[in-house]
Amino acid sequence: MALYAELHHERYDGNGYYSVPQRDIPVEAHVLIVADSFDAMTSARAYRPPLTMAEAVQELRDKAGTQFHPLVAHAFSSMIEGQPIQTAMGHSQLTALRAEFSRIPTLRLPRISVLLSPAMLAVSSAAATLAAIGIPGVPLRVTAGIGALTLALAGITLTESLSTRRRRRWAKAALSAGGSAETALEAAGVVGWAVWLTWIPVAEVYEPLALGEVDAGDVVDICRRALRTGFTAETGLLDSGAHFAITPTAGDAPRLAFRSPRRLSRFELGLLAEVAEYSAPSVVGAIQEPPPLTLIEGDQRSDAAITKVGTVIIELGVFENVRVAAGQLTAERVVADATGRLRMLLRAGDVIEQLGEDRLGALIAVSDEKQLEAVCARIRATLDEVPVPRRASNIDAHIIYSLNAELSGNPELVQVLRRLSGDQRAAG
Repeated sequence: MALYAELHHERYDGNGYYSVPQRDIPVEAHVLIVADSFDAMTSARAYRPPLTMAEAVQELRDKAGTQFHPLVAHAFSSMIEGQPIQTAMGHSQLTALRAEFSRIPTLRLPRISVLLSPAMLAVSSAAATLAAIGIPGVPLRVTAGIGALTLALAGITLTESLSTRRRRRWAKAALSAGGSAETALEAAGVVGWAVWLTWIPVAEVYEPLALGEVDAGDVVDICRRALRTGFTAETGLLDSGAHFAITPTAGDAPRLAFRSPRRLSRFELGLLAEVAEYSAPSVVGAIQEPPPLTLIEGDQRSDAAITKVGTVIIELGVFENVRVAAGQLTAERVVADATGRLRMLLRAGDVIEQLGEDRLGALIAVSDEKQLEAVCARIRATLDEVPVPRRASNIDAHIIYSLNAELSGNPELVQVLRRLSGDQRAAG
C-alpha cells in the first residue's frame, strides 16, 4: 500500500511527479490516481467551484490513455454513472483489467461436503479404531463399534467408486455412439439440459449455439453469468431458482453450460468437463464461416453483362453510438466487422473501402440500375445482422448509390478498379 500511495500522483503516460514509466506503475496505484483526481475535481477549491459528477466523469474519459489508465478510468466512470461494469466494459476489457491486479495468496480450505464424504469419514474411523486399540482401558465394545463403522463407510466408498466408474463408462459409450453432450450426461444419470455457448468477439457476449427444448430465460441468464468470471468454470443458482454449471475454456472456444433442478455433485461437475472436452472438437467443426453470398440469384451478373460501375456510399451511423456505449476499440471492431462481412458478400471484381470512421465506399460492377438496387438491398440486409454491444443500437445504414458511366468510357475508373481490387475483368 505504501508504494501505491507514493505513486498516486503519477500519470499513465509517464509524465507524473517522478516521471515513473507506465510499466513500473502497478494498476492498484492507477486506481488511487483516478479516485484522488475524481475527488479533487468534485471538491471546491479557492480558485474554482467543484465540477459536477458528469463533468468529472467526462474529464476522466477525455484523459484516459494520457493521465489515467484507460481501463481503470472506464471502470470508474461506469461505476459513477451507475452502469454495471460487466455490461459497460465488455468481457475482453474486464478480463484484461482483472489480469493486471496483483494476486493475493489465500489458503483454500476443503469444502464441508469433502470432509464429510464417506471416504474421509472411513479414514477418520480407521484412525480412531487404531487409536482405540492402542489406548489401554477402552472397552472392547467401543473399539468394535468404531471398527464396524469403519467397515460400513469403506463399503459405501467402494460402492460410490464403482457407481462413478459405471456412470462415466455409460457417458463415454453414448458419446462414442455419436450422441450429444446432453445425451451423454443423461445416460450417466445427470438430469437437466445442456447448451453450447459461443463467444461473439465484436459484441463481447456469449450466445447459445443452438436451442432445443430449453427455457429461453434461463439461457439468457446463463449467457450473462458466463461473462462474469471470464473463461473459468462457474456454478450457482439462476434467477429461476435452477442450478447451473458452465465449463471453463481457453480463448474463444465454445463452453458447455448445463442447467439442472439440483446442485451437481463434484463427480458430475468433473464428468461435465470431460464430456465438454470430448465434444468440443465436433462443436468447433460445426461453427463455420458462412460462404460468400451471391448477390444476384443465379449469378446474373455475368462478365458479358457487366458494362457499368455503381458507386455506393454507406453511412453506418453506428460508430459514435458504440463508442459511447462500449468504447473506442469496440466501435472500431464493429465497423471492421461490417466491412469484412460486405467484402465476403461482394464479388471479386467489386471494391469496398472504409472512407472514414462511420463511412464505407464501394465500386460495384453491374449491368443496370436494377441490379445495383438489388446489391444495395443485400448490403442493407447484411449490415442488419452485424452484432453490436447490448447497450448500443443496431446499425441503421443510410445508403446512397448512383450508376456511373460505362467502363469503356471512363479509363480513370478502370485504373481505380485495377489498383484496389486487381480485377482484370474491369479492363474489358
